Amino acid sequence: MRLKIKFLYIILLIFICNSVKGFAANKVALLQSDYTIAAMSSSNPNWYPNQFSLWESQLTQASVQYDIITDSQVEAGILSNYQLLVIPPARYVSDLEIQKITDFLNSGNSVFACWSFAVFKEDQSWRGWSVLNSLFGIDFVKELSPATVARKFNIKGDSPITSNVPVGFQLQLTSFDAPVVASVTSTSTFSLGSWEDSLYIENETSLVYGHKSIGSFIWVGFNLSEIVGAQSHQDQLKNIFSQSINWLTNGQVAWVNTWPNAYNAAAVLSCDVEFQFDNINNALTVLEQEGVEGQFFILTDLMTTSTTNRILQNGDVGIHGDNHDTFKGQTYQQQFTRLQNAKTALENFSGRTIYSMRPPNTEFDDNTVQALKDLNFKVLASDFTRDRFVPQFVDSENKLLIIPKSGFDDFDIFDRYFITDTAQQASIYINDYKKIYSIGGMYTLYYHSQTQSSSPANAEVLRTVIKKLKSDNTWITTINKTADWWLQRNNLILSSAKVTDKNFLLTITNNNSMSVNNIDITFTVANINVDSAISVKVGNADVQFVLNKSNREITIPITSMSAFQTIQFSIQIGTTGVTDVLAETDLNPVGFSLSQNYPNPFNPSTTIKFSVPKQTFVNLSVYNLIGQKVATIISESLNAGSYSTVFNAKNLSSGVYFYRIQAGSFTQTKKFILSK
Repeated sequence: MRLKIKFLYIILLIFICNSVKGFAANKVALLQSDYTIAAMSSSNPNWYPNQFSLWESQLTQASVQYDIITDSQVEAGILSNYQLLVIPPARYVSDLEIQKITDFLNSGNSVFACWSFAVFKEDQSWRGWSVLNSLFGIDFVKELSPATVARKFNIKGDSPITSNVPVGFQLQLTSFDAPVVASVTSTSTFSLGSWEDSLYIENETSLVYGHKSIGSFIWVGFNLSEIVGAQSHQDQLKNIFSQSINWLTNGQVAWVNTWPNAYNAAAVLSCDVEFQFDNINNALTVLEQEGVEGQFFILTDLMTTSTTNRILQNGDVGIHGDNHDTFKGQTYQQQFTRLQNAKTALENFSGRTIYSMRPPNTEFDDNTVQALKDLNFKVLASDFTRDRFVPQFVDSENKLLIIPKSGFDDFDIFDRYFITDTAQQASIYINDYKKIYSIGGMYTLYYHSQTQSSSPANAEVLRTVIKKLKSDNTWITTINKTADWWLQRNNLILSSAKVTDKNFLLTITNNNSMSVNNIDITFTVANINVDSAISVKVGNADVQFVLNKSNREITIPITSMSAFQTIQFSIQIGTTGVTDVLAETDLNPVGFSLSQNYPNPFNPSTTIKFSVPKQTFVNLSVYNLIGQKVATIISESLNAGSYSTVFNAKNLSSGVYFYRIQAGSFTQTKKFILSK
């Protein structure tokens, strides 16, 4: 008898567990596409299960709790129980499923999809690429053909998805599953990178994020299994994936912008002043006329007095060496002595502290690095270290920065490809720059006194490049100043905390022993209501900020921070101006409802009550007689409960208005009268 009772108890537990799972305790759903499994069962039965398991693994590593759901469950309306739908490569999807996912997005929820999503119908007939446009605001361009070597995808920085990834980090991918390239067509969709191809094409990408109605999404044009390379590539994939899940589930994201003064990118024109030393005067004339600074690495055994003095008036200097012999392969002591001699010679001539170096032929080894650190150098500029388009520290000591090569230099132009047409030279440089600008990186044009500056005509190419740089929001700077900024930025510590759904704290500390100027910090939550009132304060004082409504980001400029200073910002979203109070009362309402406001007529404030029986995204807005939205009272995800909110119509004129609630599939509208 006891065994029978125990058996029945186990059966009851299993039933209860399965029942609870049906109520979706988790807010993330992972779609297991039975239609895709069935379609591929004969041709490649293991492919989809392998892909699916990779997505499960990433969710598990990101500590995300999730429910696995099927196509039929999506069709039956199960998405109303979730906040985020994650879609591994589901190529076979029904029309009803697409409609349910569209409604899910439009209701303020999020979708994370990949590759050639929904290009086939459930009956295995071809649908085409239209769903990419209708859901994600992108148009299909092409599928990349398989390649025998890994392709590189350059990651864009300063976004809620990639703020913890180095700008321009080059993810290495295979292309056996034909990665999809798309072009961005919607103003609410934003590219997150570009392929490392010889010709940059604007707006073509394989990674986007954005917003549809009041919902948010991420689309990846390749499968997770395509990412190969060193452990660093797997680590960056984890960073991108976990940051994506955090943002899509309405976690707050904040970062210190890559460049000062709200610049989108940085650019440096850097010359190795060596053979035909005085030819640098051709480039100096262009720089002076255009009013920009340059970076100059000087070969000290060839420098001439008048030309070097002119160089010092037009930018920053570093050493190229004491002569043009290669450092790589020499002993530590030999390299230390040579570097010390060149550093001393240039410091004595210029009266400046010299802390940057670009080795002859750009070659170096561990002895070079150690000697540079021992001589207190900050910067090593080289062509041979590149997996990103921003400076990076050479090791964990965080003392010596490496500045990477970002594209063609004049050695490639003149000596490798023998390009003599100046218009073509400028076009190649500008193509490289546009690629770097699109991802927010650092463009460095390395040239030489004996090539690009060898004649006035060749130097004019630099003018063409400079004019392009000036036409964009680009910081035209020097390698020395870039290194100074990067070292300072590395010691800015930013953290964010959620106080309530509408109140957040940002805390930034300057851990430098000097002041730092022209800092910008950016904050976002995926589904914030950018039409509601937003305030940023330090203490009780209002702080100026820039609101980008298209990508729902708030940027706060900081003119200056003194050494070791801490500033805390309070961000309030949607609780001033239109909505004064939002109070939760009954936690167990029996259904959706919207009550008549009171008083009615009113001047200028009135109370509106409503109820939602389960967690859902609620939009409560006000419209005039011709159907124009004139105010958004609430636009956020709310827990089950009965709510009372005060609407202040001080900015509206007298008249008849309508207030409408949308909560999941529930919609109701009521009339009220403002009488001033």
